[in-house]
Amino acid sequence: MIDKRTKKRMVKYIQMLFILLSIFCTVEVYGYESQKTREENFELTLRQVIPQLLWSLDDTMKEMHSLNLQISDEDYLEYSKAKGYLQGIKQKELDDAITSFDLARLICNMMNLSPVYSRYQELQQLKDPNRSYIAALGKVSLWDLSVQENITWDQWKALCYRLEVYHNVEEFNQREDVKKLKIFAEQIQKYEEKRDPWKIVPYGTVLGQIEAITQTTRINNHIIPTYKYKNRQWVNTNDLLKFGFDIQWNEEEKIISIHRNLEKKIQGLDSNVTIEDFKKASVVYSDIEVYIGTRRVPSYNVKGWTFIPLQELYLFGMVQQEGESIHITFNDFCYNNGFQLDIQKEKWCNKNSEVVDLIVIHLWYDMEKKEYREVKEKYAGLEPNRWEIISLRSFDFKDQDIYLGTMIESVNNKMNPYLEIDQEYLYSLERLQYFIDLYQYKNNQEVLAMVKPSIIIGTMKYNAGIFKQNEKVEILYGEDGKWYECKSISNNKQGRIPWGSVQIPPDPQTNSHRMTPEQLEWYISQKNFTSSTPYLIWTDLDRQLTHVFQKKEGTWKWIRTMLCSSGKNITPTPRGVFQIQDRGSHFGKGYTAKNWVRITGDYLYHSILFDSTGKYLLERGVLGRRASQGCIRFSLENSQWFYQTIPRGSTVWIY
Repeated sequence: MIDKRTKKRMVKYIQMLFILLSIFCTVEVYGYESQKTREENFELTLRQVIPQLLWSLDDTMKEMHSLNLQISDEDYLEYSKAKGYLQGIKQKELDDAITSFDLARLICNMMNLSPVYSRYQELQQLKDPNRSYIAALGKVSLWDLSVQENITWDQWKALCYRLEVYHNVEEFNQREDVKKLKIFAEQIQKYEEKRDPWKIVPYGTVLGQIEAITQTTRINNHIIPTYKYKNRQWVNTNDLLKFGFDIQWNEEEKIISIHRNLEKKIQGLDSNVTIEDFKKASVVYSDIEVYIGTRRVPSYNVKGWTFIPLQELYLFGMVQQEGESIHITFNDFCYNNGFQLDIQKEKWCNKNSEVVDLIVIHLWYDMEKKEYREVKEKYAGLEPNRWEIISLRSFDFKDQDIYLGTMIESVNNKMNPYLEIDQEYLYSLERLQYFIDLYQYKNNQEVLAMVKPSIIIGTMKYNAGIFKQNEKVEILYGEDGKWYECKSISNNKQGRIPWGSVQIPPDPQTNSHRMTPEQLEWYISQKNFTSSTPYLIWTDLDRQLTHVFQKKEGTWKWIRTMLCSSGKNITPTPRGVFQIQDRGSHFGKGYTAKNWVRITGDYLYHSILFDSTGKYLLERGVLGRRASQGCIRFSLENSQWFYQTIPRGSTVWIY
């Protein structure tokens, strides 16, 4: 039995225990809530960020930190500014909050990582210009794409740990978070944008030739030779040295900078100097960039010299034109907006002594919609004498989008005094036509590459006729079971060989990629075909399609495409140019082919095969693949149309 005294003492102890437990729980809850509040209200500042990043990424500061040297936050900030680490960062004071976008930019600056432009969907949702630096860190598995505009405490600490071990490859790759981030890295690489909007066609492409040389253009009464190409006059940039311009050549970047020099006398070319004959010289698309001030101007390469349009010089004076004679009178205009910015291949350099904020406008043209599109971009915190990458690959552009150029809107809120002039220039039809010419050339080359001849190459099984065993021959045509007409691949000699003397490859797959009516019309126009009737027929063996064109206003216009079935490889349809001959309603023994139209010899266009009564089909699913003994088959409907529409004498091209 417990006495009353002991019982009272136990009750007192239990009460004290409950009080202590209550206090402990209150402290725990308060601590948890305080931590939770701290994390929810966490705001990263440069004071927190810069020392931590320097200790991980800057060798000098890493060594000083290991020696426990005391460095103030202010000194860390000034050191970072001097190293250019704050390039492109909007906030530059110690207690300024920093967004995750600017944090990514800061890290890339310290690691010397270039921006990465990716079409990965997770990145497309980020609208900040510095998202390309998030992509750069994501590509090397450093950045978690789940990070929002304001990074959390846990995300910041995890990022710091990854940065600390980044250069220890083995330890870095073993981290569990890095393994997960590699999934993002693969997606960023998969959708990385590598197209260059300026590079419409491959550099070195021969686009055409100089059509004529004229001596009818004068600058301040001095003749300057001009060269006609695409109905425009072009000038040699080297000649401009004699017309009041300074020409600077950057060998490393392949950039020509043209500046008007008012102190330089306009003296013209020496009369006793022989002008190089550029007539019929090749016009080449070049990787050399030409700038007049901040304008990138169209240019071509001709015999190693760089040519620009004569109209680019109209900026500097008054122009009078009488017939083919052009007189340009230069004035004192130099086209200097005073902003002190240099441009080199998608890079801008701040040549001012202070940090500047830059707003630019990019102009695009949609070839499909025939519409212009302006895109404005803001770049904050451009440090003096530091290059800023302004890449067009950051934009969501389509293949039919043409980039026309970039103009400065303002620098440090000061408007560009020449903005209206620059807008008029970029929107000019002449500039647009230059890019359209390149765009059309590119498209035309793609169309040319779409059409491939269906050549059947066989291998001789043994010596036969003029051909030797194992010799490669082209199978031209033949008579089923009897002979082939062949041509040697090595020497073009042609002859007839017995059936079975040559090994013939199996029938190829039909090309399912169809051409548009516009592509068909352009392609056929390049062949310069003539026809004694208003109709022209092209059978594309590669696609098993027959196209019909009609002459309208001097050009061949597409009117119909019909699925067909040509000869198998062992019984090929002959390739070449023929004329439509006679026709008939039907033929056949044991089968019926309707609406036949003769191409040449025994080779005909006709319907698919019916039974001897002409009522029931003998074959189904043959159209669109090689299946005949050399004739070209159509559906019944298309054979009727062809039979009734295409007159005798119409040109046929089978390829």
